[in-house]
Amino acid sequence: MMLSGARAQVVTGVPLVGLGEMTSDDPHNQVKIGVKLVIALAVAALTEIAAGRGRRGRPVAEPMVHGAGGLAVVNVLVATLWN
Repeated sequence: MMLSGARAQVVTGVPLVGLGEMTSDDPHNQVKIGVKLVIALAVAALTEIAAGRGRRGRPVAEPMVHGAGGLAVVNVLVATLWN
């Protein structure tokens, strides 16, 4: 479930920014978009690594999973609190 959500963050976020750039005359905060993209890629990387370990039967490091969840929350906070 977490792996699908991490992929969805990246796959839906990039087109939404592109559509927003095309349809709006207001300039977007490129730094904020870049920070959110880096965080989303980190979440996706952590979940991909954890899922890969699980598929191979190796123990999944709990800090990796908790880190991905925490970064996802940070990404939501960046989206809502950064003006």
